[in-house]
Amino acid sequence: MAYLLLTGIEYSAESLIIANAMLKKFKTFIGDCNAGLAGVMKIQFRPESESLLWEKLLSVKTKTHAALIDNFDTPSAVKFLTEAMTEFNRCAEVGL
Repeated sequence: MAYLLLTGIEYSAESLIIANAMLKKFKTFIGDCNAGLAGVMKIQFRPESESLLWEKLLSVKTKTHAALIDNFDTPSAVKFLTEAMTEFNRCAEVGL
C-alpha cells in the first residue's frame, strides 16, 4: 500500500527500496570524493572538461538548494544530485 503525504511523494515498500539504493549511491560517491581529497584515491580530470564540471557542480548546488527550500522538492533535488554524479563520472578519470 502506498501513502501520499502533503508533498505528493509516494511512500511504498518499493519506493523505499529505491530510495535506499539511491542513498547508497550517494554515500559511495561522497566516500570516493573524500578519498580523492585525502589522496587515497587518484582522481584526475580531463583538461577540457574540468572547468565545465565546476560550472555544472555550482549550478547543481544552486538548483538543489532551491528545490529543498521549495517545500522539500525531493524528487528534483535527487534528480539534480544524480546529474552531478553523472557529470563528475563523465569528466573524471579515477584510479587507485
